[in-house]
Amino acid sequence: MRGVASEAGVATGTIFTHFPDKSALLIATLLEDLAETDRGIMETLPSSPVRAQVIHMATAGFGYWCRRPELSATLLREMYFIGGPEAERRRRETTRFVGFCRELLEEAVGRGELRPDVDCTAVAESLYSFYVGRLIRAAGDDAFHLQPMLNDMESFIDQLLAGIAPRSD
Repeated sequence: MRGVASEAGVATGTIFTHFPDKSALLIATLLEDLAETDRGIMETLPSSPVRAQVIHMATAGFGYWCRRPELSATLLREMYFIGGPEAERRRRETTRFVGFCRELLEEAVGRGELRPDVDCTAVAESLYSFYVGRLIRAAGDDAFHLQPMLNDMESFIDQLLAGIAPRSD
Protein backbone atom coordinates (compact mmCIF):
# COMPACT_ATOMS: atom_id res chain seq x y z
CA MET A 1 0.00 0.00 0.00
CA ARG A 2 2.94 2.29 0.67
CA GLY A 3 4.20 1.79 -2.86
CA VAL A 4 0.80 2.59 -4.33
CA ALA A 5 0.53 5.72 -2.17
CA SER A 6 4.03 6.81 -3.16
CA GLU A 7 3.30 6.23 -6.85
CA ALA A 8 0.06 8.22 -6.53
CA GLY A 9 1.80 11.00 -4.61
CA VAL A 10 -0.44 10.70 -1.55
CA ALA A 11 -0.02 9.57 2.04
CA THR A 12 -0.58 5.89 2.86
CA GLY A 13 -3.43 6.93 5.18
CA THR A 14 -5.21 8.49 2.20
CA ILE A 15 -5.21 5.13 0.43
CA PHE A 16 -6.61 3.42 3.53
CA THR A 17 -9.36 6.05 3.73
CA HIS A 18 -10.70 4.79 0.40
CA PHE A 19 -9.58 1.15 0.53
CA PRO A 20 -9.51 -0.77 3.83
CA ASP A 21 -7.03 -3.36 2.56
CA LYS A 22 -5.07 -4.56 -0.47
CA SER A 23 -7.95 -6.72 -1.68
CA ALA A 24 -10.29 -3.74 -1.81
CA LEU A 25 -7.74 -1.72 -3.78
CA LEU A 26 -7.11 -4.65 -6.12
CA ILE A 27 -10.80 -5.17 -6.80
CA ALA A 28 -11.45 -1.46 -7.34
CA THR A 29 -8.62 -1.36 -9.87
CA LEU A 30 -9.82 -4.56 -11.54
CA LEU A 31 -13.39 -3.30 -11.86
CA GLU A 32 -12.17 -0.08 -13.49
CA ASP A 33 -10.08 -2.12 -15.93
CA LEU A 34 -13.03 -4.42 -16.71
CA ALA A 35 -15.29 -1.40 -17.24
CA GLU A 36 -12.85 -0.18 -19.88
CA THR A 37 -12.94 -3.63 -21.52
CA ASP A 38 -16.76 -3.49 -21.47
CA ARG A 39 -16.72 -0.09 -23.17
CA GLY A 40 -14.49 -1.53 -25.90
CA ILE A 41 -16.88 -4.45 -26.34
CA MET A 42 -19.85 -2.16 -26.72
CA GLU A 43 -18.05 0.15 -29.17
CA THR A 44 -17.10 -2.73 -31.48
CA LEU A 45 -20.17 -4.94 -31.07
CA PRO A 46 -21.55 -6.30 -34.34
CA SER A 47 -25.12 -5.16 -35.05
CA SER A 48 -26.35 -8.75 -35.45
CA PRO A 49 -26.85 -11.73 -35.32
CA VAL A 50 -27.09 -12.34 -31.58
CA ARG A 51 -24.73 -15.35 -31.77
CA ALA A 52 -22.00 -13.13 -33.24
CA GLN A 53 -22.66 -10.52 -30.56
CA VAL A 54 -22.30 -13.04 -27.74
CA ILE A 55 -19.15 -14.56 -29.25
CA HIS A 56 -17.72 -11.03 -29.64
CA MET A 57 -18.33 -10.33 -25.95
CA ALA A 58 -16.91 -13.71 -24.90
CA THR A 59 -13.80 -13.23 -27.05
CA ALA A 60 -13.04 -9.88 -25.45
CA GLY A 61 -13.94 -11.07 -21.96
CA PHE A 62 -11.98 -14.32 -22.04
CA GLY A 63 -9.16 -12.52 -23.86
CA TYR A 64 -8.89 -10.08 -20.95
CA TRP A 65 -8.34 -12.88 -18.45
CA CYS A 66 -6.06 -14.91 -20.74
CA ARG A 67 -3.56 -12.05 -21.12
CA ARG A 68 -2.38 -12.47 -17.50
CA PRO A 69 -3.16 -16.05 -16.49
CA GLU A 70 -1.15 -16.08 -13.27
CA LEU A 71 -2.78 -12.91 -12.01
CA SER A 72 -6.23 -13.86 -13.28
CA ALA A 73 -6.73 -16.76 -10.88
CA THR A 74 -5.97 -14.49 -7.92
CA LEU A 75 -8.15 -11.70 -9.26
CA LEU A 76 -11.11 -14.02 -9.84
CA ARG A 77 -10.80 -15.46 -6.35
CA GLU A 78 -10.73 -11.98 -4.85
CA MET A 79 -13.48 -10.58 -7.05
CA TYR A 80 -16.11 -13.23 -6.47
CA PHE A 81 -15.45 -13.94 -2.81
CA ILE A 82 -14.90 -10.48 -1.35
CA GLY A 83 -17.30 -8.65 0.94
CA GLY A 84 -18.01 -5.02 1.71
CA PRO A 85 -18.45 -2.12 -0.70
CA GLU A 86 -16.36 -3.80 -3.39
CA ALA A 87 -18.75 -6.75 -3.43
CA GLU A 88 -21.67 -4.37 -3.87
CA ARG A 89 -19.91 -2.62 -6.72
CA ARG A 90 -19.19 -5.98 -8.40
CA ARG A 91 -22.86 -6.93 -8.03
CA ARG A 92 -23.91 -3.63 -9.64
CA GLU A 93 -21.49 -4.19 -12.54
CA THR A 94 -22.78 -7.75 -12.97
CA THR A 95 -26.37 -6.53 -12.99
CA ARG A 96 -25.50 -3.85 -15.53
CA PHE A 97 -23.73 -6.32 -17.82
CA VAL A 98 -26.49 -8.93 -17.58
CA GLY A 99 -28.98 -6.15 -18.37
CA PHE A 100 -26.97 -5.25 -21.46
CA CYS A 101 -27.04 -8.90 -22.55
CA ARG A 102 -30.80 -9.04 -21.93
CA GLU A 103 -31.28 -5.98 -24.16
CA LEU A 104 -29.28 -7.65 -26.95
CA LEU A 105 -31.49 -10.73 -26.64
CA GLU A 106 -34.65 -8.61 -26.69
CA GLU A 107 -33.41 -6.92 -29.86
CA ALA A 108 -32.77 -10.38 -31.35
CA VAL A 109 -36.36 -11.32 -30.52
CA GLY A 110 -37.46 -8.15 -32.33
CA ARG A 111 -35.40 -9.14 -35.38
CA GLY A 112 -36.97 -12.60 -35.38
CA GLU A 113 -33.72 -14.41 -34.45
CA LEU A 114 -35.25 -15.79 -31.25
CA ARG A 115 -38.75 -16.98 -30.41
CA PRO A 116 -41.05 -14.31 -28.98
CA ASP A 117 -41.62 -16.36 -25.81
CA VAL A 118 -37.92 -16.45 -24.85
CA ASP A 119 -37.24 -15.29 -21.29
CA CYS A 120 -34.42 -12.89 -22.16
CA THR A 121 -33.53 -12.29 -18.51
CA ALA A 122 -33.10 -16.02 -17.83
CA VAL A 123 -31.04 -16.49 -20.99
CA ALA A 124 -28.82 -13.49 -20.14
CA GLU A 125 -28.27 -14.87 -16.63
CA SER A 126 -27.47 -18.30 -18.11
CA LEU A 127 -24.92 -16.85 -20.52
CA TYR A 128 -23.24 -14.87 -17.76
CA SER A 129 -23.25 -17.87 -15.42
CA PHE A 130 -21.67 -20.09 -18.06
CA TYR A 131 -19.04 -17.42 -18.77
CA VAL A 132 -18.12 -17.03 -15.08
CA GLY A 133 -18.19 -20.77 -14.53
CA ARG A 134 -15.80 -21.25 -17.43
CA LEU A 135 -13.48 -18.60 -15.96
CA ILE A 136 -13.51 -20.32 -12.58
CA ARG A 137 -12.79 -23.66 -14.24
CA ALA A 138 -9.84 -22.08 -16.08
CA ALA A 139 -8.54 -20.66 -12.81
CA GLY A 140 -8.89 -23.99 -11.03
CA ASP A 141 -7.23 -25.91 -13.85
CA ASP A 142 -4.56 -23.22 -14.36
CA ALA A 143 -5.64 -23.23 -18.01
CA PHE A 144 -6.37 -19.74 -19.30
CA HIS A 145 -6.28 -20.57 -23.00
CA LEU A 146 -8.52 -18.46 -25.20
CA GLN A 147 -9.47 -20.90 -27.95
CA PRO A 148 -10.69 -23.77 -25.74
CA MET A 149 -12.66 -21.29 -23.65
CA LEU A 150 -14.26 -19.83 -26.79
CA ASN A 151 -14.97 -23.31 -28.17
CA ASP A 152 -16.86 -24.13 -24.97
CA MET A 153 -18.80 -20.86 -25.15
CA GLU A 154 -19.70 -21.44 -28.79
CA SER A 155 -20.92 -24.96 -27.99
CA PHE A 156 -23.02 -23.63 -25.13
CA ILE A 157 -24.54 -20.87 -27.27
CA ASP A 158 -25.28 -23.26 -30.12
CA GLN A 159 -26.95 -25.69 -27.72
CA LEU A 160 -28.91 -22.86 -26.13
CA LEU A 161 -30.07 -21.57 -29.51
CA ALA A 162 -31.01 -25.06 -30.70
CA GLY A 163 -32.78 -25.99 -27.47
CA ILE A 164 -32.52 -29.22 -25.55
CA ALA A 165 -36.07 -30.53 -25.72
CA PRO A 166 -36.93 -33.14 -28.34
CA ARG A 167 -38.23 -31.62 -31.55
CA SER A 168 -41.87 -32.24 -32.25
CA ASP A 169 -42.40 -32.83 -35.96
